[in-house]
Parts: sequence; C-alpha cells; structure tokens
Amino acid sequence: MRLEKEAKDKADKEAQEKAQRAAQEKAQREAQEKADREEKIRLEKEAKDKADKEAQEKAQREEKMRLEKEAKDKADREEKIRLEKEAKDKADREAQEKTQREEKMRLEKAQRDKEAKDKAEREAAEIQRQQEQVNREVQLKKEAQQKLEAEKIKEKLEREAQDKIPRENQ
Repeated sequence: MRLEKEAKDKADKEAQEKAQRAAQEKAQREAQEKADREEKIRLEKEAKDKADKEAQEKAQREEKMRLEKEAKDKADREEKIRLEKEAKDKADREAQEKTQREEKMRLEKAQRDKEAKDKAEREAAEIQRQQEQVNREVQLKKEAQQKLEAEKIKEKLEREAQDKIPRENQ
C-alpha cells in the first residue's frame, strides 16, 4: 500500500509538475503571443505614423512647389506685362517724337517757303520799283529831250524870225 501510495504520490507529483509546466508554458506562450501582438500593433502604428509623416511631408513639398510655381508664374506674367508696357510706352514715345519731328520739319519748311515767298515778293517789288524808277528817268529824259528840242526849235524859230525882221527893216 505504501508503495502504491508512493507511486500514486509520485504520479500525482509528476502530473502536478506536468500540469504546472503545461500551465507555465501556456502562460509563457500567451505572454509571448500578447507581446508579439503588442509588438505587431506597435510596428504597424510606427509604420502608419511613418507613412502619415511621409505623406504629410510629400503634401507639404508639393504645396511648396505649387506655391513656388504660382509665384514664379505670377512673377513671369508681371514681368511680361511690364516688358509689354515698356515696349508700348517706347513705341508710343517714338511715334510721338516722330510726329513732333515731322511737325517741326513741316513748320520749318512752311517758314522757309514763306521766307522765300516774302523774299521773292520783296525782290519783285524792288525790281518793279527800280523798273518804275528807270521808266520815270527815261520819261523825264524824254521830256527833257523834248523840252530841249522844243527849246532849240523855239530858239531857231526866234533866230529865223529875228533874221527876217532886220532884213525886212533894211
């Protein structure tokens, strides 16, 4: 009996040890599985956080690039508008200067034409005056010549008349 009891105690003890080992192994396995699940969750969270951070950084880079492109496009448009305005202003200024030069040249030509016309009229008037002076002088000379001839004829007639009178008296 004692042997049976010892055998039974030994068997109980082995069964208890086995059960304790099994319980310990199960507890270790469950603890390991729990640790593995927590590690998996931690790793997934880290991966998600990393992916979120990368996506946010990518979105920020894209937004920055978009804003820089918009700023560059705006600056390019403004520069184009400025250059077009400068070109238009220059063309307008050159056209105005050309118009002013043409107007100045037209006025100068009109002034020269007027001066030439006035000079020609003065010269024509001077020639007319000189011609009239010459005509008057010629007329005066003719009149003087006629007067002189008339005087000579009168003297001749008087002499002839005088010559006749003494002969008649004699």
